[in-house]
Amino acid sequence: MPLHRSTVHSPSAQRGAVFIIMVVILVMGTAAFFVSSLTSVGSSLQRDQVTIEVLNQAKQALIAYAINSENIGGSAPRPGDLPCPDTDAPGSGSNYGYEEATCAAGALGRLPWKTLGLPELKDSVGEPLWYSVSGNFRRSGAGGIAVLNSDTAGTLDVYSSDGATLLTSASDKAVAVVFAPGPIVGAQVRGTTAEKTTASNYLEVGPGSRNNATTGGPFVAAPTTTTFNDKLTYVTASQLLPSIEKRVGTELKTILKTYYTAWGAFPFAGPFANPSTATFAGTAGTTYGLPPIGNLNSMGTTTTPVWNAIPTATFTGGSGTATCTRRPTSCTTACTYWRCDLTSISGTPTITISGRLNNIGFGMWRLYDPTASITGTPEVGVRISPSTTYNTASSVMDNVSVTASLTSAGYATVVFSGKVRLVGTPTRIQLYTSTIPAYSLPTWFAVNNWNHVMYYATSPGYAPGGGNSCNPLPGTPSCLTVSGQGGVTNARAVVVTTGAALASQAAHPSATLTNYLELENATPADFIYENQTRIGTFNDQVIVVAP
Repeated sequence: MPLHRSTVHSPSAQRGAVFIIMVVILVMGTAAFFVSSLTSVGSSLQRDQVTIEVLNQAKQALIAYAINSENIGGSAPRPGDLPCPDTDAPGSGSNYGYEEATCAAGALGRLPWKTLGLPELKDSVGEPLWYSVSGNFRRSGAGGIAVLNSDTAGTLDVYSSDGATLLTSASDKAVAVVFAPGPIVGAQVRGTTAEKTTASNYLEVGPGSRNNATTGGPFVAAPTTTTFNDKLTYVTASQLLPSIEKRVGTELKTILKTYYTAWGAFPFAGPFANPSTATFAGTAGTTYGLPPIGNLNSMGTTTTPVWNAIPTATFTGGSGTATCTRRPTSCTTACTYWRCDLTSISGTPTITISGRLNNIGFGMWRLYDPTASITGTPEVGVRISPSTTYNTASSVMDNVSVTASLTSAGYATVVFSGKVRLVGTPTRIQLYTSTIPAYSLPTWFAVNNWNHVMYYATSPGYAPGGGNSCNPLPGTPSCLTVSGQGGVTNARAVVVTTGAALASQAAHPSATLTNYLELENATPADFIYENQTRIGTFNDQVIVVAP
């Protein structure tokens, strides 16, 4: 029977097979390691992106809150205010998510997401955000400083990953810092209410021994390590204030436009002077300088309007007699209102009464409103026989109007007109207020010295007596040219927010214009202004009032 040989493997062949199997296992293991690493890196990046997005959302919400804070409520709200942190533990009750009523400078707590109108913002591991606010930008009713305007500085320092280099510059510190705490590291505990309200259980000490759990900082932004995993974002004064300045400048723009509608011209400017001692009163012929708002909320000493001459009256479509006097009795130079006694009215005449009111072009004085009363006394009052009670003119006469025109000397010719009704004969008409009516800016405007960091200019063609027309340069009377963003060549008036003093400028207040305005804006006589991107050498903002 034949002999069958079985296959016998040599030792070298066996070693080769084992080597191949080991290589395959190694390759598969290495591939699995790389896949696992890539998955881990991807997850980490994804978590970081979630955190970055909620931090940015918080930052934008704080800026939006500051722009609109005077409409939100609280004690003495003003643009620029930021809320106090929330010191309640997450989920602890109905107060959680709302700011505290008061807070210390640099106070540290959780982001008051309900106050900001946000959903509860959490980082990538589900932890609510923490928040610190500069003392200078605390809500004014919560212990903030008395003045908040372009010259107000942030107070919070943020350092980079070496712990020694400022991310926020010495001249532009943060007004708010928002933290994403990340997962527990080291000995942190987050169980009880007391532990949940202790900042050091969420925020750590980073490079340079910068402790993010310290009230008022300084804070640090650094890469994650085994002992540090905070992420943060911050808002500096230069990031916040441009929006606030535009908001405040728009308030002044609105009043100037309202003034123009009433008087047919923009008021004269006040000569530029140190804002801390200036009167903010317009001067005849001055078309650029300080805004003439000294009569508003005690911001200066604008000359009060007075009736310069005894009014004259005419009757059209009927007849009558008018005896007009300036008041108070026997006044000659300080006459604040006038009165016309009427007799022998026949038919239903239109009564027209005209008077000269001085100083209107030098301040933000309001035209009389025939439908309104001040403390119960009609601004334009009419007595109807036989009563001695004053009624608002529009309620007892037809076609009532009060119009005016300004002259280059700054005075206005004010004209009342109203038609007598078939029923009810007027016996007296008076323009009566204890003082001439004035437009009003919000109280916070004066309290926070916003007039100290505002500049104003009008084309000579739209100043009192200017004729209500202008021509682009080099035409005369010249319109104002605004170059750069939002540029125009036919501006009738502009407001310039001057920004904080730059490194190259002397501190405010100052009597030198170039310590407030830069480049073209510092040479107003050429009628040219400019908007640029805000940089270290330029921070003006030009707001076109009209057209």
